[in-house]
Amino acid sequence: MTTAATLIERSIRNTEIVFAAYSADLADDLLVECEDSTEASDEVIEFWGTTEGGAEWRVHLTGPRKAISAESILAAAGVGLERRSDDAAPVSDRALPIETCRDLVRQIRAAGLEASWAPDNDDRSVGWIYC
Repeated sequence: MTTAATLIERSIRNTEIVFAAYSADLADDLLVECEDSTEASDEVIEFWGTTEGGAEWRVHLTGPRKAISAESILAAAGVGLERRSDDAAPVSDRALPIETCRDLVRQIRAAGLEASWAPDNDDRSVGWIYC
């Protein structure tokens, strides 16, 4: 089975862009690992990053796909969304550390989706994600 880790390793080892067929699981895993991504076309999503050791990698997922959702990015991190009222934007199901909020919002925005975060009113060390 192809994993994000094996695609990243192959890109680094061969110093090349690695292409793989799109799957929601691969896209979600690559979003967690990447520094940035872009939807190059309806058929291609590009992911890239640098390992802690400084090795650069690029992976392109190709083929038909369903849109990546903010909910799937959050679910991959073990975070759910809930609506607090009918007219409110969905919000994370629990307060998260500020760095986690920033990282998840960056991933959601990298997928071309809208998201924001705000610190908790009572505990400024945690925050909430809004989609």
